[in-house]
Amino acid sequence: HERGIIHRDLKPANVKLTTEGVVKVLDFGLAKALEGEAAPGDPETSPTLTLTATRAGVILGTAAYMSPEQARGKPADKRADIWAFGVVLYEMLAGKRLFDGENVSDTLASVLKEPIDWSPLPAATPPVIRKLLRRCLERDRKNRLQDIGDARLEIDEALEAKAEPVPTPRRAVLTWVLAGLLAIALGVIALRRPGGPAERPLTRLDVDLGPNAALASTRGPSAILSPDGTRLVYLANASEGKTQLATRPLDRAEATLLSGTEGAFDPFFSPDGQWVGFFADGRLKKIAVTGGAAVALCDAPFPLGGSWGESGSVLAALHASAGLSQIPAAGGLPRQVTEPDKGNAEDSHCWPQVLPGGEAVLFTAGIAANIEE
Repeated sequence: HERGIIHRDLKPANVKLTTEGVVKVLDFGLAKALEGEAAPGDPETSPTLTLTATRAGVILGTAAYMSPEQARGKPADKRADIWAFGVVLYEMLAGKRLFDGENVSDTLASVLKEPIDWSPLPAATPPVIRKLLRRCLERDRKNRLQDIGDARLEIDEALEAKAEPVPTPRRAVLTWVLAGLLAIALGVIALRRPGGPAERPLTRLDVDLGPNAALASTRGPSAILSPDGTRLVYLANASEGKTQLATRPLDRAEATLLSGTEGAFDPFFSPDGQWVGFFADGRLKKIAVTGGAAVALCDAPFPLGGSWGESGSVLAALHASAGLSQIPAAGGLPRQVTEPDKGNAEDSHCWPQVLPGGEAVLFTAGIAANIEE
């Protein structure tokens, strides 16, 4: 764009990664067609493409990735490339095409009219990236992102925000959320840190989970908030008096029960928000927030809490009379990493919370009840 070139056929097949890690945009065949472009609104004289999904016959571009103005046979400016950039970015994040019909006509109709479904985006997608996608995928190009250089700035902003450590342990914050005291807790933190670095705005959250929520558990937290703050997972009453995990994006009113989590307690999120760890049936397990089969990671005869570290392993108290153990997130043999200090009358380590950065962990040391004076 800085050199006055408009690609007009940006799509995954035209973006390659070299062995040196350099991203290259290929196939500028349609960009060369800028000279002698057809008159506005005259698709009969527009250049044609080749076969399958790219064969639009009288329309310039690839159906699933072309902008609405291209689909109507109108001239394309750099904002058509920005639309295609948004479509490709959506596909990278969601793992599926944004517009995909049975034939070219259906696909073009989808580009022009079908409402964009944002639900396939991962729950951990940063709000900055979600906003960028919406700006790139405005059908009215007057309201679309006007310069692709601005997209780079917003992506850099999202990466910098992700790298910043969260100052408050997520599980502690969650407890106050569920008790309705998050505003008070964050208010106290703000008062104690006047002028501190990267102060966060006050946030209030009020969620009605319905009559099936089972929040009176004494075995760890009954509900957890995803790391990016977009999804709740909580214990719900299931059949035969058992609890079951339910998941609900905060922008929706309905929750979904996660099959295979009957008897679950003490849930905790993975750092990317895509998995939930929990205990059930004497085992440590995990399940994707989108559902599927629950995966057993190891035995947990008498668990007292778990936390998922950024290094790709889970730290958990698998037994009430032992220290903390580290378990691979894919499952495997636990490795004990802490030992209760018998000299200080410790009989257990429990309720771990891996701190941001993964270099330290907070946990509770249980003290034996029969201490002699």
